[in-house]
Order: sequence, then structure tokens, then C-alpha cells
Amino acid sequence: MIAQSAAYYSQDYLKEGIERYSQGAYHAGNLQFARMIKKCNPRRVFEFCAAEGDLAEILLATCPSIELYDLTDFCEEAWRYATKRLASFYQAHVILQDIDHEFNQVSYGMYDTFISAASEHVMHDVEAIRHVPTGCTVALRVPNMLWTSHLRAFDSFADILARYGALLTFRELRVQPLTTDGRIRKYMFTATKK
Repeated sequence: MIAQSAAYYSQDYLKEGIERYSQGAYHAGNLQFARMIKKCNPRRVFEFCAAEGDLAEILLATCPSIELYDLTDFCEEAWRYATKRLASFYQAHVILQDIDHEFNQVSYGMYDTFISAASEHVMHDVEAIRHVPTGCTVALRVPNMLWTSHLRAFDSFADILARYGALLTFRELRVQPLTTDGRIRKYMFTATKK
């Protein structure tokens, strides 16, 4: 079963080209997000809504502590692209999975770090985070804008705290402008699961 958001998300890839998510502001944001995640010393990573694998490639190339990196996406185009892109990294396993409907099938105990730069495409993000073991790192990069495939947006860090604060203790919070005027932006955070 594929979520409605997944269908829009897939259409965005096909219409605009998957490579766009590895360039410009998207890539710059992933570089900044990766620097934040590396401070948490990740070893066994689970990334959901991993798209084309840009964040995974950055972390695998620059973070020697990573022993295992499983990444999932529900878009077949993204899955194919990421599989080719990450073929040279023995730690990487690209999985075609609809996290919205299969979050209870993840072996959460295998991982110490759970990340997503696109959790706005997942309806049951809070449910998935509830399954994360206490003490594990959770890192998300979330938008302030609603697009066709976005299920939610955040106007401020207060909105982020309202959605995730009961489950997480926040370590680092940052904002990345996606436009020169700063109106469109993504918030990034690392946290520890309570």
C-alpha cells in the first residue's frame, strides 16, 4: 500500500528530475545536516524517506564510525537511483519501503541513529519515533512550507517542540534558508529519544 503523499512525492521526482535533490540548497542543507549528525557519532543508521541518497552518500563518505546504513524510500525511482549511487559503500542497504504503513516492521533495536531529511512526506512520523529505543539519536530536517507532497510544515521551533517534545530531548536546533529572503526554510535538529 502506497500513501497518497508517496504518489505525489514520486510525481515530483519524475517531473522535476531526481538529481535536483542532490544540488543547490538541498545539497547544502544535507551537508549542514550531516555535520550535525556526525557530532552524535552514529554507528548503525536507519534513514527513512531517504530520497536519492544524497545525505547517505555524504555521511558514508565522511563519517568513519558508521558500520551499517539502511535507507528506505517509498518511491521506486528514488530507490533505483540510490541503489546505483551507493553501490560502492558496503555499509549501505537501500530498501524500497513505505514507512507510513510498515513502521512496525522495522527492527528498531538494530540501530542507534534514526534520521530523515524528508519526514514531511510521512503521515505516521510520530508513531515511528515512538518505536525508537530510549537513548538513540533522532535527527530530522523539516520544512516551513506546504507543497503538494508535504503532510505538514512548521512555522517555528515551538511547532517542532509541540509535535516531538514529549518523545525527544533536543540537542541541537538549526535553521537553513532555502531562498535568499529566508521565507522558505528547513529546520534541522538532533535529539535523544526519551
